[in-house]
Amino acid sequence: DFFADPVKNNIKTLQRVKEIPDAVVVIIYQEDRVLDSNLPADDRVLPLHSFITEELDPFIQENYRSNSCRVIISHSYTASFAFRSLYWAPDFYDALILHSPLNQIEKSTALLLSQNDIDLSKIYISVGGSGHSKDRWHLEAHTKNQEKHPEFYQQIHYAQIESATHNALPVVQTGAFLTAFFYDFSVRTDNIAKVDMNYQLVEDPEPIEAELSEIEKACEFGDDVLMMTISEINGIASRYWASEFTAHVEAIYEYGQALYPEYFDFHFYLAQLKAERGLKDEAIAHLYEAKRLTQLHEMGTEAYEYIMADIELYLEELTKP
Repeated sequence: DFFADPVKNNIKTLQRVKEIPDAVVVIIYQEDRVLDSNLPADDRVLPLHSFITEELDPFIQENYRSNSCRVIISHSYTASFAFRSLYWAPDFYDALILHSPLNQIEKSTALLLSQNDIDLSKIYISVGGSGHSKDRWHLEAHTKNQEKHPEFYQQIHYAQIESATHNALPVVQTGAFLTAFFYDFSVRTDNIAKVDMNYQLVEDPEPIEAELSEIEKACEFGDDVLMMTISEINGIASRYWASEFTAHVEAIYEYGQALYPEYFDFHFYLAQLKAERGLKDEAIAHLYEAKRLTQLHEMGTEAYEYIMADIELYLEELTKP
C-alpha cells in the first residue's frame, strides 16, 4: 500500500481532470517480489509474465468493458522485471512506466536493441538523484548504460529527477509520464465545437454527420478506441446548445445514449429537445425511460429524489390536457 496508494491517487486525480482515460487498474500484490521478479540467468520466461499476459489480461477482456490498451507501472525490482517482460512480449504493452530499474539493466537493454521491430518509444524510465540519500547507485548504473547504449536512451523517454529519492520516484514521476503518454487523449476534443471566451462557437459547425465523424475519429488512440466519456459528450453538446444548434445537440445525445444506454440523463435532455420540436410522444417516451433508469440505478443515492422530481414535473407538464 505504501507504494500503490500514491500511484492510485495519481491515476484517480488525472482521470477526474480528464488528462488520462478511465481504466481498469489492477494492483498485483507480491508476497515475495524477489522470487516473483528476479530475472533468470538464461532467457526463460518468468511465471509473473505468464500470469499477466495469459491469465490476467484475458480475465479483464472477458469480464470488463475494455480494450487492448495496456500500461504497466513498476518500481525498482519489478521495474527490471517489466523491462524484460517487454522483450518476452514486444506487442503486449502500449506503455511501460519504469521507475529506477537496475537488475540486469544492461542485458535487458541489449536484448531489446537486438529486436529491431520493438518500439522503444513506449518505454518511460525515471531515476532519482545523485546524492547518497537519493538514488545514487541506480543512477550510476544508468549513466554507464547510457554511455554504452546511447541509441537506446535516444529512443525512450528518460527522466533523471535530481531531487527525488529512489522510493519517491513513483509519486514524483508517474503522473508526468502518464500525461505525456496520454497527451493526445487529453486534447482530443479541443477542435470539436470550438468556443470563444463567451462560450459561443467560433464558427458554424459542419453538417451533423461530419461532426459525428470527427468525434469518432477523436476516439482513436493508436490501434485502440477510447470511447467518449459521459462528461465529454455533455461538454460537446453544451457547446452546440449554447449557440442554439439544437439539431447537433440532439444528434450528440443520441450518440451518447447509444454508447451509454443505461444512463438516465441523456434521455432527459432528449426529452427536452424533442418537446421543443413538437415531438411530444417521443419526448414522453424518453422521460419514462429516464424515470425507469433512475429508479434502476440511482435509488438510494443523495440525488435520487431531486432527479425524480425533475422528471415527474416535466412529465406532468407534457401529459396534461
